[in-house]
Amino acid sequence: INFLSNFNDYGVLTRLSYDGPGKPDGDNQFAFDMLSLTDLEIKDFKGSGFELANNERDAGERISSKLKSVYKQDPLTIDVSAQKKDLFFLFKTSKGRDRELNDLSDGQKWFLRFYSKLAIAKAAGHQVIWLFDEPGQTLHSTVQIELKNYFEEVSKDSQVIYTTHQPMMVQWYRLDRIFVVENSDKQEGTFVHRRFWKDEELVSPLRELIGLFIGEQMLTGQQHVLVEGISDFIYLQGWLLYFQRTRSAEHWKNENSILSRVYIPVQSYSNMPLYMLFMMKKTKNKIITVSIPDTSKGAQEILNLVKEHSIGDINLDSKVK
Repeated sequence: INFLSNFNDYGVLTRLSYDGPGKPDGDNQFAFDMLSLTDLEIKDFKGSGFELANNERDAGERISSKLKSVYKQDPLTIDVSAQKKDLFFLFKTSKGRDRELNDLSDGQKWFLRFYSKLAIAKAAGHQVIWLFDEPGQTLHSTVQIELKNYFEEVSKDSQVIYTTHQPMMVQWYRLDRIFVVENSDKQEGTFVHRRFWKDEELVSPLRELIGLFIGEQMLTGQQHVLVEGISDFIYLQGWLLYFQRTRSAEHWKNENSILSRVYIPVQSYSNMPLYMLFMMKKTKNKIITVSIPDTSKGAQEILNLVKEHSIGDINLDSKVK
């Protein structure tokens, strides 16, 4: 059982000495874990010339590729550099300069330690119960979504239990997993609501959270599908999840994944042009937006509004149903 909170005993160490202990001694555990993520050994960096340069490049690319598979919003590029008697783990800035890992933001350092811990355990084939206290609270909301989805992957092999006050850290379509912990007075103690959706006092907060769950979809994805109401959203999202679980074709997991194609309820077809305009401005036309009104009449009104407000080019199927 691993309990992870603030990683006080797992600090970010940039340097690993060739002459140091040949195995982790506690203080250098993080550096040894980073070395393990390169799929190389310390002896592979004691050479020179092209062999050393190739090992340095391969090591950095392997770590970076593994991190980018999870940390997609603002991926880290890691460089590995062998200098005299030390092996350095560095990160590359947006200007292409190498900096020590200690110069990363608090959120990035948390993620780096978090990922290395879980990746090493998974590589070793360990089945672990992971207990997290407020994971990802220093991360941007979009990265919290990525972290939450990574938990889904981790939970296939190990159990993940965590506490959170962050709405983005809750899977909106798995509300059955939520246990609400409510502090009361000293005499009554603490209550854990296992079926909190039946608790009248929690109805309003739950509605607020559901709104945030739906809102989070606007922060991710390359393709946005605008639908009129919440029922359209639930049906389409539910079908997508069902097909992802029952279909073997890769495109159900890639092209149609929650992070690639998202559905957004806008309450009325008259709001669709506004959402389209917002997404175009927000992403500089990088996101493809599709609107699905319930009727052909609504589709025509959307087309008129788009032209009226000069939102941009639009292709509309005349056979909208």
